Amino acid sequence: MIKDVGFQVIVVRRYDRRDMKKLSQLVNSCSVLLGVHGASLTNGVFLPMGAVVIPIEPLDLEYFFNAIFGDNALAMGMQYLRYKIEDNESSLLKVFGRNSSVITDTSSVYRHHGTMASRDVFFVQQNVKLNLARFRENVVKALSIETDSTTQI
Repeated sequence: MIKDVGFQVIVVRRYDRRDMKKLSQLVNSCSVLLGVHGASLTNGVFLPMGAVVIPIEPLDLEYFFNAIFGDNALAMGMQYLRYKIEDNESSLLKVFGRNSSVITDTSSVYRHHGTMASRDVFFVQQNVKLNLARFRENVVKALSIETDSTTQI
């Protein structure tokens, strides 16, 4: 879908952490960075000014995404196109059910069980399956921000 919109896609699955120069140069050559929490979005510090960051935000991680990615991206002169998943895009819906407080009141996990339980549920147990039609809107918007025809994600 991202290629169909008009981007050249670069997928970084694993890299040699001893060669940060190579990774930083690769990220710096991109105009858009997207990914879900845990997918090395912190490498966005290597993006050039004016780049677009599209973080895919799982359930109950809004505070972390704004504090870690949103505020910093804006401070570094980047565009920030947050994609907040809906309940049906989270694996937690299937695990806990639609009426569970994990889904209906995500902050209840923290309030009733503490930080570690909340971390375990929302950071460790949760997987994301995107609604590509809805996500495409962010990708199209990122392309409209970019004017370079050799744009890479």
